[in-house]
Amino acid sequence: MKTSVRVWSASVASIAFCFFVSAVCWWQPDAWAAFLIWPRWLWLAPALLLTGLSWHRSAKRFAMVAGLVWLVYVAIFVEELHCHPHPSVPTGVPVRVVSLNCDCGNKLAAAEVIALNPDIAFFQESPTTREVAAIARQLYGRDDGFVVTGNTSLIARGRVTPVAVARPWNMHITEARVTLTNESQVAIISLRLWPYDLRTDLWTPDCWRAQADARRRQRKLIDWLIERTAGIPRDIPLIVGGDFNLAGNDALLQSLKPRLHDMFRAAGTGWGNTLINEFPFVRIDQIWGNDAVHAAHVFVQRTKNSDHRMVVADLNLPRKR
Repeated sequence: MKTSVRVWSASVASIAFCFFVSAVCWWQPDAWAAFLIWPRWLWLAPALLLTGLSWHRSAKRFAMVAGLVWLVYVAIFVEELHCHPHPSVPTGVPVRVVSLNCDCGNKLAAAEVIALNPDIAFFQESPTTREVAAIARQLYGRDDGFVVTGNTSLIARGRVTPVAVARPWNMHITEARVTLTNESQVAIISLRLWPYDLRTDLWTPDCWRAQADARRRQRKLIDWLIERTAGIPRDIPLIVGGDFNLAGNDALLQSLKPRLHDMFRAAGTGWGNTLINEFPFVRIDQIWGNDAVHAAHVFVQRTKNSDHRMVVADLNLPRKR
């Protein structure tokens, strides 16, 4: 009798915990940011423990119900296990875009993009202006193919026209208009959202306050970005890339739709997580594009000199008429 009560209690606890985690992941309130910064698959560990404790011949049905509930959770919230389509892409102008967080301005990390020969590269935690200019010169043979603003920068193959960004947003965003070598026009933005602090002291009120404050700052910057990009004509290709410091399925990023689309979700292959480089547990580095940008292939590549992996997106832009 005692065993039956124990295993039944474990099943109920597992199901209750699943509903709790699902509710937080569904509504994602700012006050729960300290919980939301962790990858959704992490909560499967206590789930497996509780489900294992509930597995007994006298209560197998309860354990199976708990397992099915968690499978539904995985299907909805665990992005890493989702399959991404590899669509047929209409003929257009091929453009390779790379985004990389350079780990506190490490020029060796930024230089790793050279081997990929990108048409556009976004840097966060950017190296200095001189170092970014040297990379652009080595790739494109030009002295004007780059823009550096605050903590972010970008380089591009073609005529690069900087777009002024007001304070304090210029510490997080670099924007430019680019005329590619085939005369195609594209608007590009490199960004780094306000970072969370990966704290594990969840029992302290200060941890919850600090993470909630960081999330509110992220929300303000995303709202500003949406307003900013609304002024760009929809027929002009728009590419936004960078370190979003948010998981790919975070609710804050959903507000970018339908104006922008996550290129990895459109045509990503392989393991898409980017942080940390040695054991990538979350996909915070991303590339987004508007309806004029079509994803052909998107993947993530390990780096040697950064704590992030880089995102590589092979895109197609409309041909100039």
